Amino acid sequence: MKRKGFLLIDLIVSIFLFVNVILGLLLLLNKNNDKARKLLIETDKKRLIFNIENIIERDLKRDFSIAKYQLIQKDEIFYLENLLKNNVTKIGKYKYLKLEDIKNIKTLKKEVLLENQVIGEVYIFYLEFENKKIEKIIEGVYEK
Repeated sequence: MKRKGFLLIDLIVSIFLFVNVILGLLLLLNKNNDKARKLLIETDKKRLIFNIENIIERDLKRDFSIAKYQLIQKDEIFYLENLLKNNVTKIGKYKYLKLEDIKNIKTLKKEVLLENQVIGEVYIFYLEFENKKIEKIIEGVYEK
């Protein structure tokens, strides 16, 4: 007499192997998801800083003055408001960033000295982002 079907031990061993393979794949995918999320967050940070810098540079080219800015978030869309001119500009949509991470945005004006004489002014973009301070020179006005 021939037996048809599987023994109970065959079924248990098959299920055990299947579960181990699937769990191993899920763990690998989970690590890749974390790395991908970190990469997306870093990309969003760089995009946000680049866009803010471009808006401030545009404002400085129109009118050389020191300004203080405030970031506003509605849903996932960020807006940059110039507090001195009551001007609001849309920056973009950022899915992975929070408004609480950005503490301070402003422009600074510093003088350029040569032999104790002022020869020009430099405008600096200043941003505090997650306990990091970012300063970039945006525009320089030189006198001759």
